[in-house]
Amino acid sequence: MAFAARVAAARYAGRFAVGTHQQIVLSKVGATQTTVQSSSANADTPPEIEMQAGLACSQPLSGHRMGAVLTPALTLQSEAVAALRAGQPANILSIHTSGGVSPALEPFAEALSSRLPFCAADNPDWFFNLQIEGASAVHAGVDGLLQLQRVRGHAGRTCVAVSASSYHGPPSTSFGSRAPFGPKPSQRVYPAPTVLAKAEGEDETRFHARLKAEFTAWLDVHADEVGVLLVEPQWGSSVVGQPWPTELLRWYCEAAQARGILVLADEIMCGLHRHGRGGLFASATLGIAPDAYTLGKGLGGGVYPMSMALFRGGGAELEAAGCGIVQSHTFAGSSTLALVTATAVLDELSDLDPHIQSSARLVETELNQPITTDGRGVVWAAHGQGLLWGVLLRPSSRVDTLEVFREECGQVKVRPYFVNVAGTGGGFIISPPLDIGESELRELCQRLAQAVKATAVRCEGTHRA
Repeated sequence: MAFAARVAAARYAGRFAVGTHQQIVLSKVGATQTTVQSSSANADTPPEIEMQAGLACSQPLSGHRMGAVLTPALTLQSEAVAALRAGQPANILSIHTSGGVSPALEPFAEALSSRLPFCAADNPDWFFNLQIEGASAVHAGVDGLLQLQRVRGHAGRTCVAVSASSYHGPPSTSFGSRAPFGPKPSQRVYPAPTVLAKAEGEDETRFHARLKAEFTAWLDVHADEVGVLLVEPQWGSSVVGQPWPTELLRWYCEAAQARGILVLADEIMCGLHRHGRGGLFASATLGIAPDAYTLGKGLGGGVYPMSMALFRGGGAELEAAGCGIVQSHTFAGSSTLALVTATAVLDELSDLDPHIQSSARLVETELNQPITTDGRGVVWAAHGQGLLWGVLLRPSSRVDTLEVFREECGQVKVRPYFVNVAGTGGGFIISPPLDIGESELRELCQRLAQAVKATAVRCEGTHRA
């Protein structure tokens, strides 16, 4: 079986180039996983143990907490299987979207309603849509907001605005700044205050003033055609976890809304308490009022794919116009197992905010401070909040900085989420389970710091500004 799996690994066209042999992950506990190399010709090659620094925020919990949130779905499925084997009516595990909804939808909606990023009494016609993964949730959010624009008499507002550095799903088919197959006709790109956009020697005050002027000029050109502005309160892979400057994000959102543009806060990466500011949504802590939000990644525990678009209001308008979310498909919101798990995840995360905040301070002390002090110029930027942090590396004139860093991570047995970022030497993100223990997180950060420092030594004197 092990040999068959390794043959399949060579046939599988996944995230990387066709023919890439990815490691096979056999087991995991906390941030430690056991792997075996699929490229090995020897089926008896012993497994290796490494620390996993989190894969794009996809695992919210670990250990006994993870077991607790998975138990309701396991119980439900076991009961259904027993009934099916006995030829009896079974609990609904999944239902096609045209056939009805799962009975687990109501408990999920109740759990969500007590955790909204806005006051339900002031927004009585809020509503939500369920999808399977993040890109589809963003599409659903855009879909609903563009329909609201049309219902409100703004049929000409058909374009969607994304920041100059943004990722909202696979770039071939999703919104975002990357366009591997050519321009995206309905998309417009606006200037944003990423570390990549800051001029050398430019202080924060001048940088923010320049961006305000550029965004105002951009609005003067595009405001009448744009229906939706997408923002990430904390960028994901495109800028490796950089949070938006709070005051500037508030200003951008208000400026766009003043021109009739609806704002969608994409919190697929930073939501679900990961931002460390308290609560499900970072937006709710920043003094901004988006018209819609997205959640995903670990919403289904990282086991059952599930994501969501949440709308602050407009439900009554769409109902009166006979409109629904067009972004629908066979399995959108169909899984009872995902719904019961998501309900359990919302409950389990509710008391973790203090732990996430103390973990953020540990990352700052054990990773960011050492690498910015002793990184010998290889670190371009280190930033983050909560348990979503990232580091940008400087490009080298002689070697591939990111590849060197990968090798050094292999030496100390740690695996962050490696990211290629245009114009830099690449970077990485760490987003471990939100309940990660202090000693394990400390070890994780120390190994990463060691890998960064070793990369700096190998690349010393070759960095490009």
